Amino acid sequence: MRKLLNSALAAAMLSACAGPEVYLGGARATGRVAQVYVRVAGDVFLAADRVPEHLRKNAERWVEVQFRESLADRIGSARAVFNQREAELQVGDVVEVKFGYETNPRFFPLKEITRVTKLVARKDEMLAKDYERGILARNRGGT
Repeated sequence: MRKLLNSALAAAMLSACAGPEVYLGGARATGRVAQVYVRVAGDVFLAADRVPEHLRKNAERWVEVQFRESLADRIGSARAVFNQREAELQVGDVVEVKFGYETNPRFFPLKEITRVTKLVARKDEMLAKDYERGILARNRGGT
């Protein structure tokens, strides 16, 4: 019985040390496109450069976005859907992402997915190159 109480107490202390639950729903962040994906079927996503043109044409596009600085809970990247009719995104472009209300229905009753809200800079612009340097420094443990 004593071991069970000690285990329960230790678990409670660890969860208290972890801090409050972090929720990013509705928050916006700017980051660099690390990869572009095409949804080819259901939950099957392939890198856009590996998908034949006829499958790519009207398929839903997703991107993996890396952030220059880690967000809450050390989140360094996120996946987001984007509307390719508004802009054709490429690896290296800088975009703004709005986090959806999909992960925790108690915060918001409607499901919303994380999405790209706007193109901030193309990959060959100075801002995009600055983001790339910042992400490389973060991944190496620098500032």
